[in-house]
Amino acid sequence: MNILYWLCVTLARLTGKVMFSLKVEGIENLVKAGEGGTIIAANHQSFLDPPLVAAACKGQIHFLARDTLFKGVFGKLIKAVNAIPISQSGADLASLKAIIGEVKKGNRVLVFPEGTRTQDGEIKSAAAGIGMIVAKSKAIVQPVYIEGAFEAWPRNEKKPKRSPVKITFGERLDFSDLGRVKSKEQYQEIADTIMAKISELKD
Repeated sequence: MNILYWLCVTLARLTGKVMFSLKVEGIENLVKAGEGGTIIAANHQSFLDPPLVAAACKGQIHFLARDTLFKGVFGKLIKAVNAIPISQSGADLASLKAIIGEVKKGNRVLVFPEGTRTQDGEIKSAAAGIGMIVAKSKAIVQPVYIEGAFEAWPRNEKKPKRSPVKITFGERLDFSDLGRVKSKEQYQEIADTIMAKISELKD
């Protein structure tokens, strides 16, 4: 683990504990670093989601970040902490290939199937892109449900507030026996399956 990543995750863990009373459940289900390429699929509530999920994981994970952020010193910083650039308008083909490439290297990549932060705290439907990533990479999928991050920092607020956050890891999903998948409808079916598993963790 590089020193900068370790420092950032350590800060996230301290902040999570002190400011958000971060609680982690289902840790026994966590796909650990070195167990194979993994998509960590989570609902998207807040800017807090990536650092708090990283804080809950053991070992390094990779993130997605808008390509416009990869400029200057800040760009070098987020690249050093395993950020993967994606198009500002969404995950284009090049972005999807970059994610698949990281998964095939055996890395764990955090992906938000909804594509954007929730407006009201509720789970939304998944885009087909994650289905394509899983079909092409045959990755393990780690479903994750984030609760409380919307209340801590909703998208219409400029800064976070003290509020409890809980992260729940579900049982891994194995798509390694998928046959030939090529259509958008098939990608969407995979995406919907993943989103349904995330939703189940809410109950």
